[in-house]
Amino acid sequence: TLGAFNLPTLEFLPASPDHSYHPGRAASILLGGSLVGSIGEIHPLVLEQAEISKRTCYFELDVAKVFMALVPRSETRPLPKFPAVKRDLALIVAEEVNAADLSSTIWNFGEGLLVGLDLFDVYRSPQLGEDKKSLAFALTFQSLYATLQDDEINAIMDIILKRLEEIHGAKIR
Repeated sequence: TLGAFNLPTLEFLPASPDHSYHPGRAASILLGGSLVGSIGEIHPLVLEQAEISKRTCYFELDVAKVFMALVPRSETRPLPKFPAVKRDLALIVAEEVNAADLSSTIWNFGEGLLVGLDLFDVYRSPQLGEDKKSLAFALTFQSLYATLQDDEINAIMDIILKRLEEIHGAKIR
């Protein structure tokens, strides 16, 4: 994860309409709230003008801005004494629900024990329902004070799932 690089929060938000990108298939890349790049599928008309017959993506990243965003480490921490617990969570949501919004909700209700969160899969299929998608997250929980028990993690997961359903209409897959 990017946490090893001591970077601020990385976000992918729907990009503003741009003649170069295919509508709805582009994202702005923000690091700590600042725009550092973009990624998306090239608009079919642009591909046609360039005589390119296959779908093509473009990625741009301002590396200088990324390096400027590096935060110097102010302290070192000892290695954890207690093991981390990993859980996967696959959700079905409406197409317009952003992964960043789901991530924010998960972090907010992680009860202070959530130490890692990664989106690892986005899946779309007619079997999920019209205008639906599945997003899968890997959650990592860890305590500084004790080994976490299954019942503790299950209780936190129940809270997270309840809030995801209330706020975003998410259903577990």
